[in-house]
Amino acid sequence: MENVSALAGAILAFCGLVVAATVSGAVAMYVMAGYERIAGRGYMRRLQQYVVPVICGLLITTALSMTLAAVAIGGRAGVGSTPMAWAMVVLVGAMLAIHARIELPDVVFILVSGALSVAVLGSLAG
Repeated sequence: MENVSALAGAILAFCGLVVAATVSGAVAMYVMAGYERIAGRGYMRRLQQYVVPVICGLLITTALSMTLAAVAIGGRAGVGSTPMAWAMVVLVGAMLAIHARIELPDVVFILVSGALSVAVLGSLAG
């Protein structure tokens, strides 16, 4: 019975992923269509000068928050913060080196990296 419920959970998670990606893609298409209409106008170019740094700042903040969360999770698992931080630096460097050598779309690279992470963590946990 455990295998059936795990399979059902995986199927349900996949369906949720498909629905979320579809809705996000649909919204993004409408936003991009509107953006293409006004992209060349002067006020839009001036607005980009202010919006791009804000978005970059949000992405940096998100990356740092995820790093701190990973270090905290490692701490609860008995791994010190310094080894955890170094492991993350090494993994990010390895991912950058691999991505520079292998021509994969970013989405595929992220999905493969996530699947490998789940597989490795699953093998370590059980």
